Amino acid sequence: LTPERARQLYKERYWDAAGIDQIPAEAQAVVFDAAVNQGPQRARQWWEQSGGNLDRFNDMRLQHYRTRPDYGTYGKGWE
Repeated sequence: LTPERARQLYKERYWDAAGIDQIPAEAQAVVFDAAVNQGPQRARQWWEQSGGNLDRFNDMRLQHYRTRPDYGTYGKGWE
């Protein structure tokens, strides 16, 4: 896997799939990170449900992390 191919895959599978270009620039990195870690559909859904509010988006993301069985092991790092 070349670095260029990796960039292409991330763009197609996460950035484009989550519609990051349609999100304000100040929120793009956070929503992209969620797309990579929780899936592009879920990231887009959370963004829409948050009404474009980054604090609400992050709250939804945190709530999701806290439901994971491995939260006790990795939770501090995720937060």
